[in-house]
Amino acid sequence: VSTQSTWDFQIAFMEDKIEDITLFRHPLLTIYYFGSLMIIYLGRLGQLIKRYAVPIFLFCAIFALIVFTPGFHQKYVGTGKEIFKFMIYWVVLGIASSVGFGTGLHTFVLYLGPWIAKFTLVSYECDAIPNMIPNKWSFTHFANCTSHTPSPNAEPSVSVLGIYFNVLFEAFLWGLGTAIGELPPYLVAKFAKLAGDNEEELEELERAEQITLIGRLKKWLYLGVRKHAFIVVLLGASIPNPLFDLAGVTCGYFLIPFHTFFFATFIGKAIIKVSLQSVFMILAFSKKHAEAIILYVESSFPFLKNSLSAFLDNWKKQFFSPPDENVKQSWIAFGWEIFITLMISYFIISIINSLAQTRAKELKTGPKTKKEQRFRQQTLHFTIY
Repeated sequence: VSTQSTWDFQIAFMEDKIEDITLFRHPLLTIYYFGSLMIIYLGRLGQLIKRYAVPIFLFCAIFALIVFTPGFHQKYVGTGKEIFKFMIYWVVLGIASSVGFGTGLHTFVLYLGPWIAKFTLVSYECDAIPNMIPNKWSFTHFANCTSHTPSPNAEPSVSVLGIYFNVLFEAFLWGLGTAIGELPPYLVAKFAKLAGDNEEELEELERAEQITLIGRLKKWLYLGVRKHAFIVVLLGASIPNPLFDLAGVTCGYFLIPFHTFFFATFIGKAIIKVSLQSVFMILAFSKKHAEAIILYVESSFPFLKNSLSAFLDNWKKQFFSPPDENVKQSWIAFGWEIFITLMISYFIISIINSLAQTRAKELKTGPKTKKEQRFRQQTLHFTIY
């Protein structure tokens, strides 16, 4: 038996066991499917660039002229670059949080949440909204407190609302990214429906008599989206919801207009949900609650007595100092970096596995007619409105 025949047989066999196509179980096959899908995506991207070559060229020419031409405007260009990098950073983190068909990187816990907590702790430490050095867009550390240090029993003059408005922009950008990250399930289901494919999970959900709580929630979400798409998507996006991918798939499958799905998702995630999460973090790390939590933990675990509060005090002092590469990194900071690295690695592996399985499923249920084949090749030209 030739190597090619063996390979083709393995591909045909694995298309019947799509869930086993992972980097750990079948690395070569997974890379094959993932690579073939990337080639298709790059080809479609090339078609898109070719289709809009003139406006893209004009935009790049104007952009290069503004950025590289000397003049008084260069100081504004520098600020614009900093703001642009800041915005892209938080939007990409938001996308990473929700993209991946349920395997997203939890960037609120890893990035946005700790940032809000840090800003809150410093605000209560200084009893004022702190200044950021050199600025908000290229932040390295906080300026030393300029106002009076509040007495232990005095009521803080800084408010929850004041802190919230100072972290609102990055929270909004992160929420916008999470809304954008919810588009792949919607678009994949919509393209599949237009191409004549059936969504097996939704058909089984409609036929089955669900018994479990999760099953009943899935069916309620499925039926609700069919009848009241905007309201159900808005409610689902406004709270932490592991079943939200199903709402996107259902909206795509029933060809709910793009603007209905995205704007409901945008309002729910970028405005309502992220505001609730931000206020929760601010309240949790306010001076009163932070001290109460530390007191409770230290009293519950005697071996941590005074050590946890001392660690928090030292941590807050680091907020006012610029990063120093010569300072030896603490084991807690080193452990946190290792944890983040592992989470990012898991996220990348999950994305590769998910895309490879998507490609395998597409080949398994591939187009049966020439019309469907042409339809799949022109996926990027589908209108999403």
